[in-house]
Amino acid sequence: MVDKDKLKLYRELNDYDMKKVARRLKVPKSIVREWEEGTKEVSDEDLEKLAKLYNVSKKDLLITKKSNKALYFIA
Repeated sequence: MVDKDKLKLYRELNDYDMKKVARRLKVPKSIVREWEEGTKEVSDEDLEKLAKLYNVSKKDLLITKKSNKALYFIA
């Protein structure tokens, strides 16, 4: 399952707004918003595209058992 907080964090770290992500992935902006709100699951194909866009692995975008608090200190 994709971590909605990580999606937003990596988007912001890359200085992208939702509109730019939507254009790059060729999806409506509303879909990007729903992913970040956690109301819509990200398909495997879109997960691959997001990872490539943000220059991270797909695993980096997934929920892990460990706390994600350390991730926020990076930002």
